[in-house]
Amino acid sequence: MERGTSLYGFDGSTYVRAVKMVLADKGMDCQPDQINVLAGEPHKPEHLARHPFGKVPVLDIDGIRIRETDAICRYIEDARPEPALIPANRRHRAAAGLSFSGQHACMMQQGHISARIFAGHTRLAANVLYIGLGGACLLPPC
Repeated sequence: MERGTSLYGFDGSTYVRAVKMVLADKGMDCQPDQINVLAGEPHKPEHLARHPFGKVPVLDIDGIRIRETDAICRYIEDARPEPALIPANRRHRAAAGLSFSGQHACMMQQGHISARIFAGHTRLAANVLYIGLGGACLLPPC
């Protein structure tokens, strides 16, 4: 387990699952600290001290606390660059950025169940698929 690495959230959160997938792709372990949404734990003082809006995920890593999925995933990518999850090629990075931006639009419009970022050296490293309650949104590579 990574020294002092804790992930606060709940397993039903797409955002928490996205962070877990990035951690798994990087070969990193962390201590999962479950936040019980049904019991109102996100709005209790203990969690509000972690995130002032009561959101998840929150990651404690390398002696710092990081809030919000994008910031967490970018930090992990920068701190542990191998295996690379973001393409080195600037055109592919731009397309990956569009996929990241598109994820929010898909989730807001359709409701979300799952997300996955696929990475590889021979294909675009950010093909995001959301299976929504009302349909699917696939953001294809260039």
